[in-house]
Amino acid sequence: MDWLSPTEQQAWVGLLATASALQHLSDRQLQADFGISFQTYSILAAVSDSPGATIHMGELSGITGHSQSRLSHAIARLERDGLVSRTSCPSDKRGVHVLLTSAARDLLRRAAPAHVTTVRRLAFAPLTEEKSAALADATRTIWKSLVDDGHMPPITMLDSNNDS
Repeated sequence: MDWLSPTEQQAWVGLLATASALQHLSDRQLQADFGISFQTYSILAAVSDSPGATIHMGELSGITGHSQSRLSHAIARLERDGLVSRTSCPSDKRGVHVLLTSAARDLLRRAAPAHVTTVRRLAFAPLTEEKSAALADATRTIWKSLVDDGHMPPITMLDSNNDS
């Protein structure tokens, strides 16, 4: 067996533990302040960040890390809540696009500033600008490898260096 090196082990455990903690703490903030889960916010934000506030379910699945089945259930719930609608994909007869409703845009306008403050405080305040850039580069490199190997769909936001 070829085990992870001590550095790889530390990075792997750190990555998983940190991602889990950040999701948990973000969920707590969003639930307390806006009555929505981190899952809901992540889905709505991913759709909002897409051109025309519409996204293919396959790309949304990659961004959110949800299986197609789990995502379909979440989208059905958001549709019932009046936050998204679904339309057929013109270029893929079996594909579905998810669109934000005005209610979702309003919710994001209210929730985003507090969420960004939480993310900045928890994830980026401890880092220098150089470490933030290195983290962005590392995650982009790992994601590109996953895409190139056919494991995940491309994510437009991770395709290039977005330092804005």
